[in-house]
This record gives sequence, structure tokens and C-alpha cells, in this order.
Amino acid sequence: MNTGITFQSEFLGPLLNEEEVDQLWKKIVYEDSDLSYDFHYQMLKAFFKIDVELFQKVILDRYLEVTQEEFHLTDFPIIQPFTEKFITPLQSAKRCYCFGEFLATLELCAHIAEMLAQLLWESHSVTKGDEPLSRTDEKNIFGNKFEKLSQSRRLKILLGFNIINNDLKQTFDTIRKLRNEYYHLWSKEVKDIQLDSQTSFAEICKLIKDVFEIDLDGDNPSMNAHIFQFIKGHK
Repeated sequence: MNTGITFQSEFLGPLLNEEEVDQLWKKIVYEDSDLSYDFHYQMLKAFFKIDVELFQKVILDRYLEVTQEEFHLTDFPIIQPFTEKFITPLQSAKRCYCFGEFLATLELCAHIAEMLAQLLWESHSVTKGDEPLSRTDEKNIFGNKFEKLSQSRRLKILLGFNIINNDLKQTFDTIRKLRNEYYHLWSKEVKDIQLDSQTSFAEICKLIKDVFEIDLDGDNPSMNAHIFQFIKGHK
């Protein structure tokens, strides 16, 4: 697939391991002029948009917790809706986690999941007979436009139309339930909020990987065909 699409690389900061984080911290604390980690150092400054010399070590430690190879996102399509709906909130969610604003991370991850569910609906050509399903059809069939339904209802519809499978729905539900427990239940204790927000961020990144199916390695880059056509129609 010749995508013809521009991608933003490392938009969530560089992938680092524990040793690299320790070396970067030494560079910050001791103002080390060693250029070995200068590239990563500059990338961190660009990601956080503040002077990293003001950091505490715990911020870098949290950065490492939400920068694991298993779910780290590297390349993402740059078109206006995706910048607003995915790139910016993903960056905010990660920065919030690093700065200890765990409730904000939970909310942002749930928001991104809702945008992703709506993108899946918009990028699939659901029809009524031979005609695309209109907004009026959505209201008549579902009781409201798809975007105005609850996330739980959207996910059931996506599953019913085979746009997502049970595994994807379960990941969507994990993110949704984690957010709702903290924002709606008086009885929910906050002792696990850091771990839960870390889980939520990891799950939204995995979900985006699984849905977009972006593979830019080799001579034949590829991505989800439905989303590819959606992008082509919005460039």
C-alpha cells in the first residue's frame, strides 16, 4: 500500500529503558555535556514542552512506566481531525500521568476511546439496502445519532456490525469502566488510581495499535484499509 500519508514519529516521546532514564537524569542533575543521550534529552524537552531541568526524578520514572515497548506508539497519521482527536489528547494523557494527575489521564483515555469508536463507525460503510446509512437512519434505528449514543451502546453496535471483535470490545470496556468507576462511584477508593491510570493509558495505546494496524517497516507500508480510505477522503 502506497499510503501517500504523512506520519508524525515519536509523538509520545522516545522509547527509553531504565538505564537510559538513569543516564538522562544524571545529564539533567549534573548538567553533563556528554552528547550520548542528547538526542533523547532534546526529544523529552519537545514532548513535555517545559524545561526538563525543572524535573524531579519521579517524573522520569513515571514516564518510563507508560513508555513500554509493548504498547509504545511511534508513527501516527497527521490530518487535522486526528491531531485534535488523538495526537493532542494522547500527549496530554501521558504528560498528566508523568506529573501525577492520574484522574486526568483516566478521563483523557476514555475520551480518546470514544473518538476511536466514532472513527470506526465513520470509516466503515454501513448501508441500509444499497444506500449508506444516513444520520436520520441512525436516529430511526438506534434512537439517536451514533455519536450521541453512550459509549456502551456504541460498542454494542460496532460489535453487532462486526466492525470490532470481542477482544477489542473488552479493551474498550476496560477503559470505559475504569473512568466511570472513579468519576461516578462514591464508593470507589483511590488507592489504586496510579496503577489504574497506567493500565488505562496502556490499553488505549494497544487499542490504537490494533485498530489502525500501522506498519511502516519494509517496502510496503500498510494500515487499516477502512481508516486509510477515510483519511484519503479527508485530506
